[in-house]
Amino acid sequence: MSIVSRTCFPLLLLVLFTFPARGEDQSFPAATDLATAADLITDGINNPADIIEFRGRFVVTELLANRLAIFDYPGFKGVEYFDPESIGQSFQSPHFMAESPSGGLLISNGWGSSIVLIDDLEGAGWTSFSGKGKEFNAPHGICVDGDGWIYVGDSLNSRLVRFRNMQGDGWQVFQDLDRRIAYIRKLACREDGVWISNSYEDRPGLNPGSGANILRVADFGSGRVEELHMIADSNITGILPLGTDRSLVGVWGKQARIGVIDFIRKDLSLVPRIRDGLGIPYGFWLDESNDILFVAHTGAITPGDDRTGAIAVHQR
Repeated sequence: MSIVSRTCFPLLLLVLFTFPARGEDQSFPAATDLATAADLITDGINNPADIIEFRGRFVVTELLANRLAIFDYPGFKGVEYFDPESIGQSFQSPHFMAESPSGGLLISNGWGSSIVLIDDLEGAGWTSFSGKGKEFNAPHGICVDGDGWIYVGDSLNSRLVRFRNMQGDGWQVFQDLDRRIAYIRKLACREDGVWISNSYEDRPGLNPGSGANILRVADFGSGRVEELHMIADSNITGILPLGTDRSLVGVWGKQARIGVIDFIRKDLSLVPRIRDGLGIPYGFWLDESNDILFVAHTGAITPGDDRTGAIAVHQR
């Protein structure tokens, strides 16, 4: 069984960026909390993209297996699965998740053209929605704000949209007057707006640019977006805003590690990998009441590479 209980992996001696001289005095999770893992869940986990707590259980999207992995924590006793083929349906590389305004589970088909809503973890009430007018093209980020709007990052259409329900009522496309939105991965809905993990990639039809940035839309109707931080030489995946001063971010490519952005200091600290070969840190879930952070590491998503990733559990 490949779950390591309460084992701290050694810190790598080579650190690309120096951590700010803060740790215990900084709210969880600080960079020092991320350099080790309390648990590393690998058994039964295959190329995870995102993790969410839903009705008391943890749910993981599996990019290549096209299913959901479900487990309990603490007290991990193995993984159960929801495979939509069991109800005559299918995922197209499920990516990110959010709880719907009605209390169901929303899932984006990141390499497909739709999002899906299910009422429970057996797939009851399966409903698919592909947008209005122009069909979704690789929808990734998905989140729900306090007013019940569902937001979707329509990645290969370079746009952010919102609507009220799976019939698309209230459908709106963000104007993006400055054409800053390119390839959205993760969305985070907060009281201060919608935070966006945005990358500029050489793909047909995308808004132009280079590197990646963290964006925020504070007023959807304004058509304006604020750049909170720019990363010049890497694409990014998941984000987890921590108040207004900091955010975690998954850094893509050769770095393949968690970054901590300090918006006050305007810098990015890269956290040493807890273990080589885990792949890109893609999705984050923070249990604030218990100071536990779950990170989905994708493993390898290229043919011929059998690294299946892991869920890392960080605690102070």
